Amino acid sequence: MKWADWLIIKETDSYFDLTDAQNKELKEKIQKDLVRLKKESFPPMAKYLRKIADHVKNDKITFESITQLQTEALVTMRTAFNHFQPTALDFALNASPEQIEYFKKKYKKETDKRIDEIKTDKDKFKLQKKRFEKWTDQWLGDLNSDQENALDEHIKFHPFPWVLQIRSREVSLNKFLEARKSRSQLKAYMDQVEEERDPEYEVALKQYQLHLMNFILKLYQSLTKEQKDHLLKSLKARAQEFEDLAPVAL
Repeated sequence: MKWADWLIIKETDSYFDLTDAQNKELKEKIQKDLVRLKKESFPPMAKYLRKIADHVKNDKITFESITQLQTEALVTMRTAFNHFQPTALDFALNASPEQIEYFKKKYKKETDKRIDEIKTDKDKFKLQKKRFEKWTDQWLGDLNSDQENALDEHIKFHPFPWVLQIRSREVSLNKFLEARKSRSQLKAYMDQVEEERDPEYEVALKQYQLHLMNFILKLYQSLTKEQKDHLLKSLKARAQEFEDLAPVAL
């Protein structure tokens, strides 16, 4: 969190080529947004992580609990994002035509990069597995051979809808550009950005997530004692980080 404002501005600059004045103004606004985020959203985030830890400790992980926890995670993240919405609105509405063109070129570059990453089924498999293992490395540690095989099988039969995601990116871009016509339209877009996806992608994504929840349950049921201990330790450590940072904003 120490460098959060710098990272946000750096990412924004990479998409919009900020002026010095915009850089200064954004830094001031984002620092205030981060204070609110730490004060209002970090305690709920910590509580959410400790709730998961409690489920793991008492072996209360079921398909229903995983689904509920996922829903709570989306609500928590949406609430956190809302702290930055006024700042994002002001910037997006006041960006110059040249900056919007810069953004469109950067967005296309990112899309082209993703297309290049998924040229073959093997590429898609590799990318999906890399993303999942990034999550397991953080929360569980190394998977054993049986878990690795189960993951490979899951990815093989339930691939992520990469192509539809790329098409949805274009849909979202066009809706964002259209929404910039007024503050009320742009706010409405930001309020329901998840609902602004391509309809076919949205259906495919929900189906993918359903299969993913089933696999996560299956994976959880196969965890060794060491992996459960690693998960509990990771959850509590991350919760403690949020709790330690929250008072700074008080």
